[in-house]
Formats: sequence, structure tokens, C-alpha cells
Amino acid sequence: MSTITQEQIAAALEDSIAHWKRMREMPLEVRCDSKTRERPNAISCPLCLLINPDEDGCVGCPVYERTKRDWCFCTPYHVAQMSFKRPDHLWHPAADAEIAFLESLRVFDQPGTENGELRTTDEGGEP
Repeated sequence: MSTITQEQIAAALEDSIAHWKRMREMPLEVRCDSKTRERPNAISCPLCLLINPDEDGCVGCPVYERTKRDWCFCTPYHVAQMSFKRPDHLWHPAADAEIAFLESLRVFDQPGTENGELRTTDEGGEP
């Protein structure tokens, strides 16, 4: 098993944010189309694909490092996932909350971070 670098995690986080932003802009008819490839699930998530490809745990994911929970529990993800095929007035706020949450995880290589490890912020924004 290869070691995942902080650069790879940072890139996957940015890809995940971009993924959610693309999904947020999809019209309802596209979100409801069974051929739509981008969906709010683990097989479409760059972070999941990098850190948890075998679906055996999320340790090392910035989401897990913030929440200490697998499968994005205690995040806006599950509400957003349930809202994906709902009208825009329900989907957009849920997607916005997930995007904001993912963006809040963008704290890498800050002073005091040892060995280049990921450092997340608490809910108040303080590392």
C-alpha cells in the first residue's frame, strides 16, 4: 500500500469542492437523469476514491480528521445527498452547506503542523 501525501489529499479536496460546485449548478432534470455521472456519493468523490477506495474506513480524510466519524457523518453531506433530486430551493442550500464545509477543511502545511500532516480547524476556524 502506498503512502498518500498531503499534496494528494489537498488536490483531492479541491477536486471534491469542484465536484460539488458542478453538481450544485446542474438543473433538476439533469440531477434526476439516471445517466448523470456526477452524484453525491463515494464513487463520485475524489477524497473517497483516494483515501477509502475499498470502503473500509475514512482515517486520513480531512472530513474524518475534523469529525472523527466515517462516511461523512456529522457533516452537511447526508442532507445534501438526500436533497440531490429535489427542487433547487431545497438542493441549493444543502449543496452550499456541503461546499462551505469542504472549503473549511483547506488548512494544510500551517506553522506548527508536524511532518507535513494535515491540520484541520475547529468549528470556530482556529487551528
